[in-house]
Order: sequence, then structure tokens, then C-alpha cells
Amino acid sequence: MKTQTVIVLLGLASLVSAHSWVACTDYSSDDFSTYDFSKCRGWPRNWNSVATNLFGEDRGFNYQGNDATPCRDPFNGGNSYTSAYPKAKYTPGQRVCLAWPAKNHKAESCTNAFIPDTQLSLFASPANPTGDITQTQYKQNVVAAELGGKHVNGQIDLKGFQNCPNFCGGQGTDKASCGQCFTVPSTFAVGSTYSFQWYWIFNEGSPPYTTCWEADIVDANGNTGNPTTTGNTPSNPTSNTGGSGASPTATQATPVISRPPLNGNSIYIVKAPVQTTLSGSFVVKVQYSATSSRVITVDMLDNKSGQVNWYGKGTATVQAGSGTVDITVTFMGTNKATMGKNLYFRAWLVAAEKFSDDESKQSWLYEDDVQDSDFVASNQVVYPAEGVSPSSTNIKGSNASSIQIQLVSFALIAVFLAFF
Repeated sequence: MKTQTVIVLLGLASLVSAHSWVACTDYSSDDFSTYDFSKCRGWPRNWNSVATNLFGEDRGFNYQGNDATPCRDPFNGGNSYTSAYPKAKYTPGQRVCLAWPAKNHKAESCTNAFIPDTQLSLFASPANPTGDITQTQYKQNVVAAELGGKHVNGQIDLKGFQNCPNFCGGQGTDKASCGQCFTVPSTFAVGSTYSFQWYWIFNEGSPPYTTCWEADIVDANGNTGNPTTTGNTPSNPTSNTGGSGASPTATQATPVISRPPLNGNSIYIVKAPVQTTLSGSFVVKVQYSATSSRVITVDMLDNKSGQVNWYGKGTATVQAGSGTVDITVTFMGTNKATMGKNLYFRAWLVAAEKFSDDESKQSWLYEDDVQDSDFVASNQVVYPAEGVSPSSTNIKGSNASSIQIQLVSFALIAVFLAFF
């Protein structure tokens, strides 16, 4: 009985917060068990700027919209797409499937039944937009009010955002494949183009996470009835390998990658050690954008797919605006790093008024953004060369804040006090 109680508490401790995005705007299957790059036939705006061959990898594509700026990337017609990552083509009445990564956000046996999912909707612009519209205008053209049905808090289902059928296995809870399908309105005229917006609210009252894209409306033969208007000539062509629909992975340890633009409340690890000693303190440089006073925490963790251990942290408070901040991260606590152990820094951002060192306050439920950067425990501290960002294979943002790991410790203590 005591062991069962500990397991229950550990399960409740696996709480998550939110961010995600649409990774494919025309996925040719409604089986989302494992994401298959070859099944993607359409992509969001400017996907070529963040493309990677690891599904669900954080590259700064998540975005919280507002009425004036409902999309991360501004409308740019066909110039937002390339030959490798083209604009979607839909047919009136077609059933189209969208795919996105879970980012740990599903009520399930390996998390708990109380992972929220307030709203998942799909909106569209009027035909043939020439620029961006407001969020209010998007909401005037509802394609799906509750995409995939309404998730019920406290239940384990496959509705709304949480249609992630292989969440507890396969690609792992962070990068598990999710998706829903919708029917293209029959009123959408062949030869027209529409902007679409995926609109997801995690916590009630929080800003929506949005992804925007365009789709040309074609007939059953793929014709628009107009001269070719795909506009898919790449300004910076990206090669493909194996027909996977993904750009190749760099082989060097710390390749130079373009830093994604930051909007709203978001963060990006600019520089962090790739090796550290087994104790002491290290500086992690974090780029941020904040709409009000925010706290950035950087934790040191291990094991992204199973039980996670916590090794130390550092915090910094930033005010509204944007910039970079150096955060001193220090080994602390009872877990000790060993030589050669693979660890990672996890930076997470939360509103100052919602942050607390008291784990019972569950600050991680209100995270705005999360970014990870891998490192190895060794006998020296090594940073990437100046001007080199963490490797794209090292930025593996996950929504489960590492504060939950500390909560596990408190939960265990509580169990021991109650039963001994």
C-alpha cells in the first residue's frame, strides 16, 4: 500500500505546462501513432527557417498570439514557402489532417488525468488575403470550433489537442505525435487562397498558442483554374535527404544555426557549456522576450524520457522588453553528477507573480516557454566557440518543467512522514 501511494504521488507530480505548434498542415494519414515525415504535404509559414529532421524539436516556432499579431510570422504570400516546404493544397470537402508534437501535454497513465486542454480551434481568413488580419477577424470565419471534439478535464481521451495515441511510448512524451482532422468548407472556391490559423489555449485565461499557414484551393485534379501561383521558389534552398521532408542534420558537435526571432513571452538559450565539471557554477546566457516582469529559471537535469533527476539551478528576473541575461547555475541538492554523464540545462520562463520556490504553488503550470541544451559532466568546463549557438540536436525544449522533479522529493518526504 505504501509503495502504491508513492507511485500515485509520483504520477500526480508529473504535471506539465504548455507550448506546441503545427508541424504539418497536410498530413496524409489520420494515424498519429508515429510521425512520418514522408506523409507531410504542406507546411506552416517559414517552416524552412526552423526545419529539422527530429519531430517536435524546439526551434522557437511556438508562439502566443494576440489580437493585433495573431501569427508568429507575417503574411508574405507564396514567399513564406519553399520547394522543400511548400504551401498546402486543399480541395473543397477534403478531409485534411494536421500534426503537432505533444510536448508532454496529454492526460494519460504516464502523466495524470488532470492535464488541461481548454480550447483547440481552427480559423481561416477571407479568400485571397493580401496581408495579415486580426485575431478578431480570424474568429469570424470558424472552420472547426472544437477541433477533434472537446477534451474533458480529468478524463483520459483523444479529443482536442490530446489526440496523441502513442503518448506513453514510441517517440517519448515530449515528441509524441498528435493530430486532428477537419473538413475543408465546400464554400471555399477553387482558385482561391486562404490563410488558416490553429488556435490552442492550454490554461483557461492564458494567451493562445497559434500556428498560421496558407493553402491554395484546387480541384480534384490539383488545378486552381489560374496560372501557377504557388510562389514556392526558395530564397535559401534547403536540400532534402531520403525524401523525408526534413533538412539534413549537421554532423559537427556545435554547428552555427540561425537564432529564431523571439516574440511575446519566449526564451532561447544563446550559450551554455557543452561540458562541465562535477560541481561548481556555470553561466548560461539566455535571450528573452517578455511582456511583463518574468522569472527565468535554468535547471540541471538528466534523462529526458524516463524518471528525471535534478542537480541544481539558477534564476534571474527580467522586466518587460527583450535582451539577454547571464544566469549562474550551481550544482546543489543530493544528486551528484558522475564523469561522462549526459545532462541538460532546462531554461523556463514564467510570469513573476506566478513564480514561487514553494513547489506546492506549481509554478510550472504557468510556463510561457521552455528550452533545453545538452552537456556532459567531465573534468573541465567547455563552452562552444564564440558566435556558435547550441547544436540543433541539443535544443530539445520540453514542456514539463523540472520543478516537478523537486516536487517528487517533497512528495516522497510527505509519504514517509505519513506512514512511518
